[in-house]
Amino acid sequence: MRASARLLKSTAGQRLIASGIDIDNITSDWGSRLDVAAIEANPMIAIGSHVLSIVAFPISPDQRVGLQMRFSVGSALHVLPAGNEPDSPSDAELPSIADWELITPAGALSVGPAPEWSFRANDHP
Repeated sequence: MRASARLLKSTAGQRLIASGIDIDNITSDWGSRLDVAAIEANPMIAIGSHVLSIVAFPISPDQRVGLQMRFSVGSALHVLPAGNEPDSPSDAELPSIADWELITPAGALSVGPAPEWSFRANDHP
């Protein structure tokens, strides 16, 4: 999820972790701010939680693909890819990296930069 914005919402006390997003514009139904000590003391996704669903969804207008994962404890992870524009002119010469990757026992799904994706199968069954 290197350059992508992330939201991790927990039902445990309505907590939210955000990265790459201006959380001042997020409504209160997403939860309230926490400091690092509070996050470390109370994990947002409990050990042993299961993934209930994984949904990839289109983000317009630049054909990016977002990701939503829902967990058995009610938590949800949302990944929102950044725009396709380089931050500076020298960035245009850098190699492209995926907007996000999902690694499973079967292999790794790499998505982005939009609208590209690839799947690398795991060599070890």
